[in-house]
Amino acid sequence: MEDLTANKVAFLRAWLKDDLHRAGDYLRGLGGELQTLEERGGSWLLDAADPTETAWPNLMRCIKQGKPWALAGERTVAGEELQCLGCGYRAMPEAGAQITPCHRCGYGCFRQIEGGLED
Repeated sequence: MEDLTANKVAFLRAWLKDDLHRAGDYLRGLGGELQTLEERGGSWLLDAADPTETAWPNLMRCIKQGKPWALAGERTVAGEELQCLGCGYRAMPEAGAQITPCHRCGYGCFRQIEGGLED
């Protein structure tokens, strides 16, 4: 009888261990899915927002602080990184390329960063 009970306990222990492992995998996968949904929701909100309304304070801040900024249609210089003032999207176009509106939100005003962005 003791051997039978010990076998059942060992089986139950193995089954619970496997179940916990599978539950952990499921929760890790769910976390990635939730992050994806959060990013998608944020993207939808940015698409719905008027970029001129959300970016205007950022542009005014750049002007007041004397930070360089650029508009769509201007040309870039070598080593210059651009950060959209509407949504914060960062890009490093080729030198001499014409600046196009932001690929993410469509806004056409950017902060210019020479030598890359500082974090």
